[in-house]
Amino acid sequence: MKTLRMTINDIKKLFGPGAVYNLKVNYNYFSGFIGLNNKVIYCSCGDVRFNPNWRENILFRSARDFKDYTGGHNNFFNLDDPELKSETIINRLEA
Repeated sequence: MKTLRMTINDIKKLFGPGAVYNLKVNYNYFSGFIGLNNKVIYCSCGDVRFNPNWRENILFRSARDFKDYTGGHNNFFNLDDPELKSETIINRLEA
């Protein structure tokens, strides 16, 4: 099973080294922000103790800045999907 820290590393690989990351691991979940190309994205996962498939439901939503926790519409993505690309996430957030 992948850990929360491994998942954050997977997100960093997905968005690449050009992005700015402010992602924090808490006891049983993570949350934070990704800045890329003048866009800010909020990212989080729910409590992993209650959902064995938590990597299939990672929340991404647009944000105004690195303190906007309410932001745009919720969009959930499966990080284990080999077809998932950062462009897919960004395009859905902009729709």
